[in-house]
Amino acid sequence: MFSNNKVCEKCFGGNFYQCAINKCKKQSFLASAMASIDAYFYNWNGIYKKVDAFLCPSEFLLNKFKAFGFKNPNFYLTNLCYDISLIDTFIEKHQNDSIVRKENNYILYVGRIERNKGIHTLIDAVEGTGIRLKIAGTGSAMEELKATVAEKKLTNIEFLGFQQKEAVFELTMNSLFVVCPSEWYENYPYSVIETLLFSKPVVGSNIGGIPELVIDGKTGFLHEPGNATDLREKIWQLWNDHKLVEQMGHNAREWAFSKVNFERHWEILENIIKRVSPPKKKLQKVMHEV
Repeated sequence: MFSNNKVCEKCFGGNFYQCAINKCKKQSFLASAMASIDAYFYNWNGIYKKVDAFLCPSEFLLNKFKAFGFKNPNFYLTNLCYDISLIDTFIEKHQNDSIVRKENNYILYVGRIERNKGIHTLIDAVEGTGIRLKIAGTGSAMEELKATVAEKKLTNIEFLGFQQKEAVFELTMNSLFVVCPSEWYENYPYSVIETLLFSKPVVGSNIGGIPELVIDGKTGFLHEPGNATDLREKIWQLWNDHKLVEQMGHNAREWAFSKVNFERHWEILENIIKRVSPPKKKLQKVMHEV
């Protein structure tokens, strides 16, 4: 649902030809036409009606499917699960290490470097503030954004490039907080989940599934997508109040743990499996035929 550098819902109501007209796939008419044909094929042949259960990690995704006319009643709100022990082991291993810098003198962006991720808005937001921003990741917009930073002589912004998971963990643990300024429909981003599990608040865009993770005023702050002024205000609010950062970080860890631990995830899946599983006699018949 992102085309030509902006959120797009032109296919609403089954108007899949819009994909071809707007060259939504790889900016290619041919590739987009094939995607349109593929969508019409699945729609006309009732392929999705054969699905017993659609698992939607976010309420946003669930509601978006329904808004787009999916009549199948078997849509279930789940969550994503995360191996929290990975983060806990890392914290335990490094909590007394020299890599843990108590000054927390920077904010962090982790993810792909693309226009739809709102990094250009984030750069505008910290311009002239002196707030140190570290950007970890790679993508097609990297060189463009680097050129912008160089042209404006923004010495407080650092591009780190691709980082291995351990390095991302270290960067997150040592940051003051993380920013997720996306301008497209994020679903239930793992980068935000990991940040919350590190007891760090997030300043995130009020779009897609992000507001289901960043509870405004509790686990972080929400800002209007693409609004650099609003984003700057939220960043300043946290940057200047370390007690608030600590409190939100505590809330973040507690809230995220309750949502993405394995036990909670299995509890949800188990209930869904019971609802969609065939009756015992029917199952025995199927197994016998097999």
